[in-house]
Amino acid sequence: MNNSLFLLVGFVFLLSCKQNSNRICMKAIAVVPKPASVLLGDDDFTLHTKTPVFIDSGFQQGATIVNLFNEFLGKEYHFKLSMDSDTRTGGLSLKLVDSLPSEAYVLDVNNKGIAIVGADYNGVLYGMKTLQQLIFQNNKSSNKTLWIPGVQISDAPVFSWRGMHLDVVRHFFSKEQVMHLLEVMADYKLNTFHWHLTDDQGWRIEIKEFPELTEKAAWRSETIIGHMAEHPKKFDGKPHGGFYTQDEIKEIIEFAAKRGITVVPEIEMPGHALAALGAFPELSCTETTKATFTEWGISNDVFCAGNEATFEFLSQVLDEVMELFPSGYLHIGGDECPKTRWKACPKCQQRMQIEGLANEEELQSYFIKRIEAFVNSKGKQVIGWDEILEGGLPERATVMSWRNSSHALAAATQGHDVIMAPNATAYLDHYQSEKYEPLSIGGLTGLNDVYEWNILPDELPEEAKIHILGAQANMWTEYVATNEHLEYMLYPRLIALAENAWIEKEQKDFTDFQNRMNKQYAWLDKQGINYRIPYPMGFEAQNYGLSDVDTVELFTGIETAAIHYTLDGTVPDENSPVYTVPLILQLNEPVVLNALTLMPSGRKSAVSTGYFKQLEFIESLTVGILESGLRCSWEPGEFKSAKNLLLRNPKVTKVNGVELPKEIPPTFFGAVYQGYINIPHDGLYTFRLQSDDGAALYIAEQLVTENAGFKFGEHSKGALALKAGYHLFSLNYFQAKYGVNLSLYYQIGNAPFQKIPNSWFCYK
Repeated sequence: MNNSLFLLVGFVFLLSCKQNSNRICMKAIAVVPKPASVLLGDDDFTLHTKTPVFIDSGFQQGATIVNLFNEFLGKEYHFKLSMDSDTRTGGLSLKLVDSLPSEAYVLDVNNKGIAIVGADYNGVLYGMKTLQQLIFQNNKSSNKTLWIPGVQISDAPVFSWRGMHLDVVRHFFSKEQVMHLLEVMADYKLNTFHWHLTDDQGWRIEIKEFPELTEKAAWRSETIIGHMAEHPKKFDGKPHGGFYTQDEIKEIIEFAAKRGITVVPEIEMPGHALAALGAFPELSCTETTKATFTEWGISNDVFCAGNEATFEFLSQVLDEVMELFPSGYLHIGGDECPKTRWKACPKCQQRMQIEGLANEEELQSYFIKRIEAFVNSKGKQVIGWDEILEGGLPERATVMSWRNSSHALAAATQGHDVIMAPNATAYLDHYQSEKYEPLSIGGLTGLNDVYEWNILPDELPEEAKIHILGAQANMWTEYVATNEHLEYMLYPRLIALAENAWIEKEQKDFTDFQNRMNKQYAWLDKQGINYRIPYPMGFEAQNYGLSDVDTVELFTGIETAAIHYTLDGTVPDENSPVYTVPLILQLNEPVVLNALTLMPSGRKSAVSTGYFKQLEFIESLTVGILESGLRCSWEPGEFKSAKNLLLRNPKVTKVNGVELPKEIPPTFFGAVYQGYINIPHDGLYTFRLQSDDGAALYIAEQLVTENAGFKFGEHSKGALALKAGYHLFSLNYFQAKYGVNLSLYYQIGNAPFQKIPNSWFCYK
């Protein structure tokens, strides 16, 4: 960040408050993203219907920003400001200053007026967005007189690319829904909308040269139900589709531009192309009739790299796309391209021979480089997912790193720009917590994971860091069919990413962010946004102890919300008792605790449930001579329940612990581990079972915990009070498709979880 921003206005870099405590300061200035510097002043300002507006003569676009501000005032407070006044004092003034870094702003509020100085259009816009937050947080009435605290804020983003990706292919979202998303993005100073418009499951952009793309490729006959790993697959039997006309796209681009957002289109190639090939099968390697994909995952049918007509088609498509979108970037995908068809295609093999390409990875690089040359000839730059590194990186391409930081490292050290969008921390289609979430693709990415993720990899050499343009959240919609669900998955995680990409690493403080978000939830409520409300935490689904009394402290992270609970097994509502102090539970009989979070708006979280019970110690067994390890029985097959897993003709092998035998197939199998576990000390043991897919753990012939059905890298917990010594051990596991994961951990008391050592296992 350019420090001249702070020298210019004479602010200190530390976040501080003038003649106020830090607590009072942050209650008045709960801005998100957190500004770089905030000083509270002594003199406040009152905004009213006659407040004049002055826009510097060199900033004609300032009128657009004032119009957006007036939309805010009109909607929330029922009045607008006039831009007709010649008065230059006592009002709102907007001005550009060349000496500020890109997108920087200075907001000064005192009893003489409001001044916003910005480096550019976005800078002034962001100053106004900060002003809107100050107004909304401190004014709840609509009396046309608004109090604004005296404040001096100097601010600038750390990263230039602060993005949001939306997949409208797997499920289609209307023009109005996209615009609403752009509005919220602008509120939190995100500046790039990555629009995923084509894939195997549909084609969403009108191309006038090829009307078949919207007549045929924009529609699929039905959609898969449930998770793509489930087998046999089920479908809803309902057609799904839609597309944006070029006029609608122009409207969205203009709408976004006014809000400081650049729209970057993505046209997938050479893979993820089945919808287009359904309309033009002659562009595939097999040249046979195809249908738009009705399930998730990846199709083997891709654009034929040996067919010259493929490049002619894509050039015409991209010509229209680039004419529509003013963005200097065009995203061309380049990811997850199976080489199966290319390996069997005479045209592709001939292309490899003519071009001297050693393998199909180099053929993909040839494909991407050829498209890049065409895009560059039109004055634009190519972005691709990090698979474009394979086979050789195109000369000027920007890499969107989604798999792991090694790809970002490879691209940046080669001098290529990189956008960070790692699957582990920036994919918002993942589960948000361990329980009570709607079906998702898998993974677990909580609010804190998004916020605390280090965008700039530590292992990156200093000279390569300049190539990290910024960060982006990716929203894939295989399991997100409605706008309400989309909002639930996005917020507040997208807001956490917006702050993460705006501030310096040293400024990040998750607790502070949560405190400021308490003010933001009211704004999201006002916009009718279905953000995720965290359910009450502080207990597990199964809670066991050795005492007949347990103390439970509940929390949500939202101080403006109330927690309502019941202890009789009934579902709580707004009339149930309100949690105010830790609960003292008497466990002479088992207790069921149900709790929910109630927002001031009346919206409720999911109900969290905990079963509390006092445990008695289980005595160990007397056993004879044992061998180290476990007996593992397994066989190929499709299974749906670990609890009821039945092997009819298993193979039996010895394993050292909870590990998969080397000879086991990669997918579709069941396995049963049997033997003893040797507990070293008396104690209350909590076991954490992680699996992909289903698993059920039994110790001392008791079901400890279960991952029921198809599970995608999730874990569950259970506890037993065990005497030192040997106890019967059994673990059932089945794997369907995709990820394979089976791990078992233990915890004693409040100690950290550890993987169970193989030395604990033995069998007869």
